[in-house]
Amino acid sequence: MMEAWDITDPSSPFQSFCFKSTGIPRFFLQKDSLLFLAGGVSGGEKFTIDTSIKFQARYNTLVDFKNLSLFNDTTIFLPMRFQGLNSVNVKHNDSLYLIKRFNFNSYALTPVRNNIMFSTTGDSLLGLYCLSPDSMELLSGISLKGAYELVWQNNLISVSGNDSFIYIIDVQEPYSPQIISEIYTGHMVYNTDIKDTLLVTSEGTYGVKIWNISNPSSPSVIDSISGIDARRVMLWGKYLYINVNNGWMYVFSLIDPSNPSKVDSFFFDDYPAGLSQGKNMIFVGSANRGFWGLTTEGYDIFPPKPPDAYPLCMLQGSFWTSEESIGVLTSSKERLGKLYLKYYEEPFGDYDTTFSKIYADTVYLHNLTQGIDTLYIWASDTAGNLDYRFHSFFVIGYDTSPPPSPSPLLPQNSGYAGDTINFIWHGVYDNLSGVKTYKFQLSSDSLFTNILIDTNILDTSLQLFAINLPVETQLFWHVSSIDSALNNSPWSSMWSFSIDTIPPGVPDSIHVNNRNKVSPWTRNDTFTIQYFYSQQDFSGLNRVYLKQGTPPMSNSDTSASFNQNPFIYLFEQEGVETLYIWLSDSAGNSNYLNNSICIIRRDTSPPDSITTVQVLPGEWTIDSIFSITWQNPSDLSGIKRYYLKIFSPPLSPYDTSFSTEAESINITVDTTGRIPFYLWCEDSAGSNSFTRSSLFYIKRDTSPPFPPPLILPDSGAQYNADEGLLWA
Repeated sequence: MMEAWDITDPSSPFQSFCFKSTGIPRFFLQKDSLLFLAGGVSGGEKFTIDTSIKFQARYNTLVDFKNLSLFNDTTIFLPMRFQGLNSVNVKHNDSLYLIKRFNFNSYALTPVRNNIMFSTTGDSLLGLYCLSPDSMELLSGISLKGAYELVWQNNLISVSGNDSFIYIIDVQEPYSPQIISEIYTGHMVYNTDIKDTLLVTSEGTYGVKIWNISNPSSPSVIDSISGIDARRVMLWGKYLYINVNNGWMYVFSLIDPSNPSKVDSFFFDDYPAGLSQGKNMIFVGSANRGFWGLTTEGYDIFPPKPPDAYPLCMLQGSFWTSEESIGVLTSSKERLGKLYLKYYEEPFGDYDTTFSKIYADTVYLHNLTQGIDTLYIWASDTAGNLDYRFHSFFVIGYDTSPPPSPSPLLPQNSGYAGDTINFIWHGVYDNLSGVKTYKFQLSSDSLFTNILIDTNILDTSLQLFAINLPVETQLFWHVSSIDSALNNSPWSSMWSFSIDTIPPGVPDSIHVNNRNKVSPWTRNDTFTIQYFYSQQDFSGLNRVYLKQGTPPMSNSDTSASFNQNPFIYLFEQEGVETLYIWLSDSAGNSNYLNNSICIIRRDTSPPDSITTVQVLPGEWTIDSIFSITWQNPSDLSGIKRYYLKIFSPPLSPYDTSFSTEAESINITVDTTGRIPFYLWCEDSAGSNSFTRSSLFYIKRDTSPPFPPPLILPDSGAQYNADEGLLWA
């Protein structure tokens, strides 16, 4: 059963609505209109609360868990004791499902602050770093005796439960928590709570003690409330709420902690279970009857929720500002009395403030430090109810230092630009608010009295078109940086340029290797190309573009480009190739249709051997003049010259006896015999075939033969006609 009561008259509350709960309501956590319940063995439950309460979903467990912690708008953590620490998704209205189970034997949890949460395990306190719903790391651990209930306020954690020890632990450094005091009571301590410099302890039949912990290392008792069997205590605003074992909840005023006075009570007629804060509501749970939501009207004892705060600089899209007086809009649905603000650090008490003032829709901040400042805000209502723990925060970046000035890059100073003008500058870094934008100005005069373009640019470049700008005249530009706090840097150095939109025409002529248009044949893979251009160009010629093989289809359809004249072109193939050449000026203007051609020729293969040679006379002769003809071998560049050498093979290309450009030669030979001749050739590219020369022979004999020796008749003998004459 869940019952909501109106306590306009605190001494006579009445029920406004109720809801039946299946579990034991041990702990409540309200987020806007959502209420999460730690329902003991029945599991975690989710409700919506508006003018009525509506059950949405349940996460079933078999563990009597004590509380829960909200990680973000869609995730809660449930301490499941020996079953671990569960991360549960609560995004969907009709279901709660497990995201991940972490291996920490958690008994109770603190809220998550800056991704840090603490957990008791029965015999220790763990510090946990919550990276995401499915990622958690252990920061620290400290052994304790009886570590069950805990509360975290003001960098202090109070741990108690199931033993007679209360531990005060400093967790300002969550990686290394330190026990700064131990309070021994000698009897059970059910739970504790901390606010400002007060610690209250619920000690069963020994009642409630109120401690001064302004010096946490030496707590001292201020007063006590006796005569009650206290089970759960809670500080909220100026009041102390106590659940007692006989079915009552008492409300005590702690305006004077040394003299607590009871101001109200509520009878729920059951064993006490949970006691938690809600939104202008106290949640009270019991073992058998469910839980109640107690509200007030007219008689107000609940501290207000913190107002919404919205820095005015956010209207300009940034939390950074350079204003000396910074306006902050505030709004609240409650009737507020005073606003309290503290700079840089979370408040440790109701009046731990930088300043306070009567509530107004706009608050002005002064004297902020340079950098990102976190400001905490809370409020009291018109009845004076106040609780600094119900604070919110907002962030303001304060930066009054201008960023560095940018440096221009393009167009080059005193340079030129064409139809499309690309302005580029060096970006700068601002170590506080960061550079937000750049301010660009273009002017027709150096004093910037006639500004043509004035604009803000997010990037470090700007593209303009020359169609609406004056051409062939000097223009001036500069740029400054603006940071997120709207500080302006000094202007960059001023650069000038001129616009030229007319591309160069067709080159007058092209020379290749000192030959007009057509190169001589060569074996080399480099060609020296030079263009000649007699026309005037406003910005001056700057670059030459080249397309090999086929005519260009666009200005970017190139094989190479060069910024010298003459220039060296590399051609690694063999054969005859056409090159299309056009020009670009310093403004980047070019027209591929204004091209001129040249032809390059390359042959790296030596000629073939000469295979057909004819010598006349071809037989033995006494003549000294011979006619030699041969057939021209095939060659890419064509044969330029033929070489002959007598007697021995050539040792070098020009180790010759004769040479000719014709395909025949008449030579005079003085020697006799079978004389070897070697024939080779050289092509127009200078390749020579001397290593594979052709061999042929000339046969010449000018000596008469010797007379034959006589055999018959013998010398001096008488000749016999019948025998005849015989010689060798």
